[in-house]
Amino acid sequence: MGTIIETTVYKHIHTFFYDQHPTIGYFRDSKTQKEIDIIISFPFGRTIIEVKYRQKSTIAENEAIVEWADDALTKGAIIITKNDDDYGMTKHDTKTKIIRIPAFAFLYLLGHAEKEGYSELLK
Repeated sequence: MGTIIETTVYKHIHTFFYDQHPTIGYFRDSKTQKEIDIIISFPFGRTIIEVKYRQKSTIAENEAIVEWADDALTKGAIIITKNDDDYGMTKHDTKTKIIRIPAFAFLYLLGHAEKEGYSELLK
């Protein structure tokens, strides 16, 4: 199910930002196997998204999203979770705060923003 949710999030991100032409991809370090599921890159910075669709979606200090959230180029960091009570800010001390949000809420809000034209505000 995690792969399905990850693919769904990627597809919705791609659709939402389609007309703005950002670079959308992922990161995997071949040596450490650390990864970031989705990276949305704009000229002004990037947003990073990690999908942790499981019962316990804890993030260790040495995971890629924590390291990248401490980089000046990162303007947003999101962890997509499974449970409806798994939301809020993580306790990691990073330059960019890492937000946790359940998958259903993230996808609903993204779809609502697309329908209402909020993507126009990002230009």
